[in-house]
Amino acid sequence: RFRWLREALLCAEELQAFLPAEFQGIGTPVPYRLQRESLSTSVAELIRNTQFPEVVSSALRLHNLMNNRTLIPELVLPAIRDEVRSAAQERPEIREFAWTDVATLISGLNRLRELEMFHPFVETMARPVARRMVEAIKLTIMAKPAEFLANYSILDSWPTAYAAFQEARGDIRSLVRSRLLDAAKRFSASRAEATSPPAASSMNPLVSLVEVMTVASYCGFLDRSDAVVVCDALVPGFVLDGVKTVGTL
Repeated sequence: RFRWLREALLCAEELQAFLPAEFQGIGTPVPYRLQRESLSTSVAELIRNTQFPEVVSSALRLHNLMNNRTLIPELVLPAIRDEVRSAAQERPEIREFAWTDVATLISGLNRLRELEMFHPFVETMARPVARRMVEAIKLTIMAKPAEFLANYSILDSWPTAYAAFQEARGDIRSLVRSRLLDAAKRFSASRAEATSPPAASSMNPLVSLVEVMTVASYCGFLDRSDAVVVCDALVPGFVLDGVKTVGTL
């Protein structure tokens, strides 16, 4: 029994080295059949108990071993598919790690897509991956707009996932508008409740709001008409603070 996937793959590569060249790629002689079946079963079990990044780092070795039939694809591929499906469908829950997790996932899946044996199945994960992007945006757009901007283009090299993400643009725009409008109203309400002139620190929420608006506009999630609505909601707070803008004159 193997404790680690890398140990099992090393054993498989050693088995491949002993396999007569005339049998490689066209079938395996009977003496090797039991070793291949046992090793393939062990590799499949280890994959199901291995973190997705390690499976990705072993992808080329797995691909080559299955391609020349040292490992039996019918036994190993289902485990890889389960691991990919689980990673793609897991929802980000912690704001601080949302984009790290999504970027790691997409980078790993793109590496798998480069290998012929994995490409067809990974392509079916395009829509779940797009949903992961949307969930990350929901978690971070107001708190970490710079991270969103830095990761906005990570689906550009995966046309199927990019297309699925584009289908959600309307929902994202509605979400961004709603959250910006709520934040603008809270800002104005906080100024109405204030009993003294604003301190510099009281303007920090406004700075963050402007940053979100800038990023959202750049990425196409905030158009001019929605930006005007958000700015109009800021006007009462500006009036109370004596800030002069076109909207307060």
